[in-house]
Amino acid sequence: MGLSSILSVATTGLNAVQSQLQWRTDNINNSSNTNYSRRDPTTVATSNHGVSVSITRAKDAGLTTEYLDANAQSSASTVTSDYYSKLADVAGTSQSTPYLETAMDNFTAAWKAFETDTSSSTSEAQIVSTGQALADNITGAAKQLIEIGQEAKSAAGDAVTTLNGKLSDLSAINKKISADPNAAANQPDLFDQRDSLVNDISGLVGVNVVSHSDGSVALYTKTGSVLVDKEAAQFQWNNNTAGQSYVSLAGTTATAPGMNASFTGGSLGATLNFLDPGTTSSDPNVGTLAKAQAQLDAFATQLADTSSASSFEGAYDAATSDRSTDLASGFFTIDTTGTLSPSQSLAVDAGLVAGTSTVKRQSATDVVAQLTATTRSMSAAGVSATNVTYSGLASAIAGFQTDSQATATSDKTRLTTTTTTLQTRLTSETGVNLDTEMAQMTVLQNAYAANAKVITTVQAMFDVLMNIGS
Repeated sequence: MGLSSILSVATTGLNAVQSQLQWRTDNINNSSNTNYSRRDPTTVATSNHGVSVSITRAKDAGLTTEYLDANAQSSASTVTSDYYSKLADVAGTSQSTPYLETAMDNFTAAWKAFETDTSSSTSEAQIVSTGQALADNITGAAKQLIEIGQEAKSAAGDAVTTLNGKLSDLSAINKKISADPNAAANQPDLFDQRDSLVNDISGLVGVNVVSHSDGSVALYTKTGSVLVDKEAAQFQWNNNTAGQSYVSLAGTTATAPGMNASFTGGSLGATLNFLDPGTTSSDPNVGTLAKAQAQLDAFATQLADTSSASSFEGAYDAATSDRSTDLASGFFTIDTTGTLSPSQSLAVDAGLVAGTSTVKRQSATDVVAQLTATTRSMSAAGVSATNVTYSGLASAIAGFQTDSQATATSDKTRLTTTTTTLQTRLTSETGVNLDTEMAQMTVLQNAYAANAKVITTVQAMFDVLMNIGS
């Protein structure tokens, strides 16, 4: 091999080493970038004893699929846990005795005090006061549930908007990748952007990913609805305040429930489950808000129940009036027109509150007997209680919420840990290991020095030959 050939080989090697050094430097600079996949440069022999550098972007398809599924579940569990925390604030289940049970106990205690001295105006006023507090507790909770529902609907709308943006961005990246046959080697950053978008989308809704041979990807929901293929699907949020809100394809005239069932997992899927109007699902995370509302309604209905003397209201109504200001009947009232639900409309009779009417003295003994009797039963939206007092019904409602919240919190902890573990494993496989990169840098620097030494030596030999010729 002549000196010229040696010089050419050394120069080619030097350029190849420089290229590898640049990729290794990029790896090191992105060692803390969670959206960056390691670039592994390798040399390939060419004709005339030359070499070229090709780039392989680190990936692990199996781990990626596991991570995306875990991310969707973890995001859903976080949102679900947050909603249960809001419901706990409404019910006061973090207190030693939840709000509704406390209010019911106070009302029962006031009646017991009145029974011992029905002539006491103070005890009578206490009955009205605690009754009003009980009604206010229920109607206040019902109002807060409506507000939580409005917040959830707003969050769902925001999630749909975010999803649409991410899908459009992914479609644009797909087109750039498809347009360049050598995109994997020439534009690896596009693949990082692609994977980052898929990761973000999985946090909104569970996805199945289909990889195309050109490097682009198609995304589907877990139920098979298209999110992105050649083009990005776009969705709209139909916020129906009078009924069920739902997701549908943009521009369509679909009716409830629209595509809600297509979106499982992720923050959007969890929010749609929370807002589901059904109350019969055995999954406490489906119809969570509707169940809480139904449970309150059932309790309010029991308080205002006039169908039998074996109830608080029935016992009160059946009592004989002994004062001209006594109400003919009725302590609690609820809306019977259907405009408001029982929990939204429960109230103490207006005359008692205004002081123009008085509590029936002769009702005291029978009312106390009904308030303390363990004969109450209720089956409503997951709550099943039999042979308990009114306070026992309130306790059963709180217990349902407490148990559901505990499960949601446990799920959140477990799934977050799983997701973090999978992310760590994936990063280990596809991310940057500084020790490895520094070791490779040392090898490449030595190779660079060796090629540079060859070039320097050949140049010196050329100089000697030129001097001899002169």
